[in-house]
Amino acid sequence: MVKYGVSPWIWVSPASTESMIGLLPKIEDLGFDGIEVPVEDPARLEAERLREALDSTGLGATVCGFFLSGRDPLKDGEREAAEEYARACIDTAVALQSDVVCGPLYSPVGKLVGRPPTDAEWRRVVVFLRSLGAYAGDRGVTLAIEPLNRYETYL
Repeated sequence: MVKYGVSPWIWVSPASTESMIGLLPKIEDLGFDGIEVPVEDPARLEAERLREALDSTGLGATVCGFFLSGRDPLKDGEREAAEEYARACIDTAVALQSDVVCGPLYSPVGKLVGRPPTDAEWRRVVVFLRSLGAYAGDRGVTLAIEPLNRYETYL
């Protein structure tokens, strides 16, 4: 059965736990099956509280992760932060009883370098995603990689 979800970013950004909980009745009234939870800062998201609110409405959840400046899996000084963030997104999905983390989990949004990716960059992102995939798989979570167009990333 096909299910339809919606991102709270339609109504509010940045999305907080409080704002997402406040939107749940509207999302339910509009007939959606769930919410796509954007994890902007994992430390500020109260997953257990959001899960309780979701349970009270019957809505499901998926998790959306994305890299910003400072968490680039291709940069040596940022790769660890990118991996820590992505693992936190996966852990958030587990806490929300979601089996999917989606998003452009391979490059920061807006990173444009004026050339195609190199073979070394492709290999590096493959290693990164395999590591994340193993972590997610061990927790029953599927990674849904969102391809972005050339105006949003070069990779």
